[in-house]
Amino acid sequence: MNQVIFDKENHTYQRDGIFFPSCTEVVNFILNNSKNYSNKSAMEFGTAVHECLFLILQGYKIEMHPRVALCVKQFFKWAIDNDIEVSNLIFQKHSIASNGYGWEIDLYYPPKHLLIDIKTGGVYDEPHYFQLMGYSQAIIETEWIAYKDRFPLMLNLYLGEIDYKEVSRIYSREKWLVFISACHVLNYNKKLFMEAKNVATD
Repeated sequence: MNQVIFDKENHTYQRDGIFFPSCTEVVNFILNNSKNYSNKSAMEFGTAVHECLFLILQGYKIEMHPRVALCVKQFFKWAIDNDIEVSNLIFQKHSIASNGYGWEIDLYYPPKHLLIDIKTGGVYDEPHYFQLMGYSQAIIETEWIAYKDRFPLMLNLYLGEIDYKEVSRIYSREKWLVFISACHVLNYNKKLFMEAKNVATD
């Protein structure tokens, strides 16, 4: 299977010349509410937390903003409380495109087969559950066979975690049909946009 290319600036995924909306974009479309993800300062803060965790897990000692340090502290508390050996955590920035949308893994923990998506917003709400359900379905149906026995876990560094054991409760066929329908609509609109763009530049 050809590699999935993630465009960080435009937050899109591409494989074999086909563009895929991100899981977040699909969720925002479904709920018609992008405020949970589109705030630039919130995104920059989340990026800072990810990057600091990455450096610390590599053994670097760094100075952090107090808010970032609070999230990092919460991460290590979660790890201790759940018997997670941080030395076995893998920052695995790996893009997957499946069923018309794409997503990227933050962390992988081999001993418990966990795929970990880190959040820093401080709340759990409907977008998070839709997103986790999408991740779950991607693992079930993805062509990346290696991920089929792994569980998605959404870790909110202010509140704790959504337990991967509850994935089956979050997943429902009705929600998945809504999710995949949004993927088709977004892909259709993106295709029309790209065609119009190509005509305009010819």
